[in-house]
Amino acid sequence: MAPALSGFRTSMPTTSEISPRLYRSCGNCSQAYARHVVLDNVALVGGDSGVGINENFGDTATISKVCTNGKPTAANMCCRYKGTTPGNEPSKIGCGPSGSVCNYSTSSVTTC
Repeated sequence: MAPALSGFRTSMPTTSEISPRLYRSCGNCSQAYARHVVLDNVALVGGDSGVGINENFGDTATISKVCTNGKPTAANMCCRYKGTTPGNEPSKIGCGPSGSVCNYSTSSVTTC
C-alpha cells in the first residue's frame, strides 16, 4: 500500500450514494499527514456522515451547497476524529460545524 500523501482532495460528483460516508481520512496509517477535502455542489444520498477527518492531524473539510435526502443530516455532515497509530482505532470527537476544522454552516446543507 502506498503511503498517504499530504495534499488537497476535492470531491464534486453530481450525486453520490454513500455508505457509511463519502470521504474518511485515514486515522491510523503509518504516516500521518494533514488532508484537506472540499465538498461543493454535491447531492448525497444515505450514509451516517459526509466526511470524517482527524482533527489532531491537521485535517480540514470545507463544505458548501450540499443537499441530502435527510441522511446524512446537516449536523453529521462532518465528523471529527482523534487519529492514532497503526493497529489502533481513531476515536470520534464529535460531529458538526467546528471552525476551520469542519468549515461549514448547517444552512449550507439542504434537502434534495
